[in-house]
Amino acid sequence: MKLISGVIAVLAALLLLYSFGVFDPPIVKACEANLKNYLIRPSSYKRDGYILSEKPLTRSELEDRYARTYSRLDYDFKNLSADRLANIKQDIKGFQLESLKSFDNGSLNPTIYGAIIKFNAADDENKPLNTLVECEYYSNDGKTSDMAAGDISLLKADSSDLYRIIQSEAALSPEKKQISQRPIAPYQGWFRDIFRWLIH
Repeated sequence: MKLISGVIAVLAALLLLYSFGVFDPPIVKACEANLKNYLIRPSSYKRDGYILSEKPLTRSELEDRYARTYSRLDYDFKNLSADRLANIKQDIKGFQLESLKSFDNGSLNPTIYGAIIKFNAADDENKPLNTLVECEYYSNDGKTSDMAAGDISLLKADSSDLYRIIQSEAALSPEKKQISQRPIAPYQGWFRDIFRWLIH
């Protein structure tokens, strides 16, 4: 009887933790934290479900990604002096070359993690809408323990309703623009990283 009671108590505790999202994948947590900064009525948010994806990059895909990053440096750092920009370019180019060497010897596993989340949220007239959002996270080493809300890219899913419930970035308050860069689920991400390493 005590054993049965103990099992029931453990199951109840696990169910309670699950209901609070303790076991949600890091990308889902980070995506929702980022998304809620843009929602007109963030307190109305309710998730219906999600689909996850994981795509390891090939060498050519990694090279393309690095090339796009490098080509944006002049725009991203346009306010810096020419000398400072040249130093940044040199550092990034060196990092990219070392990363490609690591990829070639099998010690680097660049991966794009994705999540499509179906959810309900209210518009500015407090009308509930059901829609989708797609999120993407790029990890140069394949790990998820460092994933933060600010690292997530919010992508348009196949629904125009999304635009009825979010604000433009220009309309965000200064506080909301400071999206957290702290890892959102470091321990959970670490356990997932260890598990992925073991099965691969």
